[in-house]
Amino acid sequence: MRHNGAILGVAVMALAMTGCAEQEAITEAELQRPVEVEPVRTDNLEDDTATDSTDDAATQDSTTDDEGKATELVLEPVTFSETLNIVRPGLGCSFIGGDDASLLFATGEDGADQPIQAAVKMNGGIIPLLGRGGYSALEAGPTLTSEALEVTIQRGEGEGEKVGVETMEWPATLTIAQDEGGSASYEGRYSCGA
Repeated sequence: MRHNGAILGVAVMALAMTGCAEQEAITEAELQRPVEVEPVRTDNLEDDTATDSTDDAATQDSTTDDEGKATELVLEPVTFSETLNIVRPGLGCSFIGGDDASLLFATGEDGADQPIQAAVKMNGGIIPLLGRGGYSALEAGPTLTSEALEVTIQRGEGEGEKVGVETMEWPATLTIAQDEGGSASYEGRYSCGA
């Protein structure tokens, strides 16, 4: 049964080719005639939108997205206990976002040659950051780095507002940038003390 179908298919192709050879030349009017195209049905196809969107995303310059959707780095709220393996207790600072959630913890010993240890949380994981300059640099608003990230704290000027016995607080902006491209800025408060 299948063998006969294959023979029939070859015969139909041969007839079609013969018919094409005997056709008259196409006129200019026929070339100008609009071609009607029937829409392709997609209701019975599998969903392959992931492939299509990947192709579209590859053609866009994701580093220039004005809304930051493609390039935005999202910091997650973090607790000090989550950072204890990275950030030692002591003199330190935290960045508190607009929703009163801590987004960064950092500590540094007194002394310009002392390291600053800090941590943020992204994609459910704790990311360690390092800086230099000890507590003085930390309190002034440091730049902290990891292998792929750079975090900068830009705090407000002046003495700050006293919010605890040994804690001062300033309005501040945290900016995070990734080596591969992408950045985000957060407005909030920078709180430092013991």
